Amino acid sequence: MDIKVDIDSDLINQQVTAAIINSALGEKLKEAIEDALKDAFVGGYNKPSVITKLVKDIISSEIQRLVNDQYKEKIESAIKDKITDEMIAQIYDKTWATYVATWDR
Repeated sequence: MDIKVDIDSDLINQQVTAAIINSALGEKLKEAIEDALKDAFVGGYNKPSVITKLVKDIISSEIQRLVNDQYKEKIESAIKDKITDEMIAQIYDKTWATYVATWDR
């Protein structure tokens, strides 16, 4: 018995899109986009850029939540011993130097 499986990239994209839209994340996106569109019609915002920023913000916060929930302890334990006082001082010095360099602008 032979089984033939055709993988259609368009069909995969449609299924992934449908899964996202039907998920809790998709519901958040739908609500946020609807709110942004209402505001866009009233305020005259550039709709595509408002929606793009909105989608990026929602996805970013969802990824942050997932990382915090699932990987926070693993990440902390993996880097805890590697962070030294010297490293903190170097980061502080570079950050301060970058900040001071912006004063002349």
